[in-house]
Amino acid sequence: MDLVKRPRRDEVWLVTLDPAVNAEIQKTRPYVSISPDELNDELLTVMVAPMTSTLRPFPFRVNLTFQSKEGHFALDQSVGKPE
Repeated sequence: MDLVKRPRRDEVWLVTLDPAVNAEIQKTRPYVSISPDELNDELLTVMVAPMTSTLRPFPFRVNLTFQSKEGHFALDQSVGKPE
């Protein structure tokens, strides 16, 4: 993932997972940075959770609106992505 700057916690970035691994979907989608800024500053991996339009009543899914689209950030699908 080529970055102009390091992501800060709670920032939303559009990310393309390429190559996709396991069940990851290979498309550009919003991800929120969930790792603490101290980790983001020191490590080459940022913990992120994807936005999904598949709404499920799980306590670990967070409601959101991003670019006028309703969805969830799916903490159950969080991944670590190298910068």
